[in-house]
Amino acid sequence: MHTENGKTLEALRAELESLRERQRELEVRLARQEEQNRETLARVALAEQQATRLTRLYVASIHLHEAKNPAQVLEAIQEIITNIIGSEEMAIFRMDEDGRALSLVSSRGVEPERLRTIPLGQGPIGHAALSGQTFIAPTPLRAGEAPGDAVSACVPLCLEERVYGAIAIFGLLPQKQALEDVDHELLALFADQAAPALHRAELQGRYAAASR
Repeated sequence: MHTENGKTLEALRAELESLRERQRELEVRLARQEEQNRETLARVALAEQQATRLTRLYVASIHLHEAKNPAQVLEAIQEIITNIIGSEEMAIFRMDEDGRALSLVSSRGVEPERLRTIPLGQGPIGHAALSGQTFIAPTPLRAGEAPGDAVSACVPLCLEERVYGAIAIFGLLPQKQALEDVDHELLALFADQAAPALHRAELQGRYAAASR
């Protein structure tokens, strides 16, 4: 059977099948290109995330080292936790001289009375100070939620392999769903640098007072 332009029906079918095959090839090529584009965008996003992480770590370190006295160090720690980690509920502790308990030295957004003294080994805060290991809760608290002695994270502050104090982080801000890898790195930064910064500021304060 011939069509009006002289082509047989079989030829038209073959031509249509050829066009469909070309379409399938183009769709496969397009899918591969889209996948490559997604991989490229993922690599760019990862690079941007890493750059942001390094910037945050650098800024946090600078803030700690620029502080001139204990009050400024404590304020720098609080600002870093609020603006970078994403919590306005925190407490900073100093180990007592006898090494048996933590005493509250600064807090923000929490009731300080219940945190005045934390015996070593009691609850996640006391346990983190006893073990020297950072504690991160599987499910973080939300802002305004503080059941019992629960925390979102607790970081022991170590100085020359001994625990000097601790930072407890309670409820996270609404826009902060979880503690991410960059937050873990910032917490590690606190563990490594906050105690030396605080100790140095205390020594400078004592020296300045003695020089008057």
